[in-house]
Amino acid sequence: MITFFDPGQPLSAFDSGQLRSVMELGVYLIVNEYENELFQKLAEVSFDEMVDAFVGVVVTQGENGSTLYLSDNIVHVEAFPVDQIVDPTGCGDAYRGGLLW
Repeated sequence: MITFFDPGQPLSAFDSGQLRSVMELGVYLIVNEYENELFQKLAEVSFDEMVDAFVGVVVTQGENGSTLYLSDNIVHVEAFPVDQIVDPTGCGDAYRGGLLW
């Protein structure tokens, strides 16, 4: 079974010990750029330490797509091009649904 830790907005409610415990579970992490920085700050780890602790890390970057860090592989996924952005609400959830599928 593949398990993702996707803390989202409540990330700031976690303390260093809790986040370090999650890092020991052997799961995937999915965060946006802001959550990526916040996770490192709250867990008191570097980006490399964070990536090494998880099976894989997905960092979403809005209109710039996302980057997947999987062991020694780094894969950038371009955002789907659209003609007009009307309301981006739910785009992250849709991305996660596609990723999990």
